[in-house]
Amino acid sequence: MREYEKYWCEYVILGCPRRPLVFFTHFLFKKGVSPTVYAQRAPFIPKILGLAKFCVCREISRYEIATDILLRHADCNSSKKCVLIYTQEFAEFIQDCRGKLEKNFLILNSEEIYEA
Repeated sequence: MREYEKYWCEYVILGCPRRPLVFFTHFLFKKGVSPTVYAQRAPFIPKILGLAKFCVCREISRYEIATDILLRHADCNSSKKCVLIYTQEFAEFIQDCRGKLEKNFLILNSEEIYEA
């Protein structure tokens, strides 16, 4: 399954999870890939270690900008299955825009990843 995910899945994380070093290390060992992270800040250690690809956007909390960024990312990776993992700070955004995003993404909560 891990080899399948490496070549056919694209993971996008919206927001910076709590305990980013633990989260991204666990994610890399479990999935075998580095996710793309859209957040207002990039934690130093995970960025330096290459545990994730960080795209820092100060205005990511605005719904129009976040939706546009995510849909463009999905279009660029249309040959892969895109999985969107969101943090608690974006729970309201996901609730409001779920209809638009579900066409292109499988949507998961970051807490579900901790449990798995």
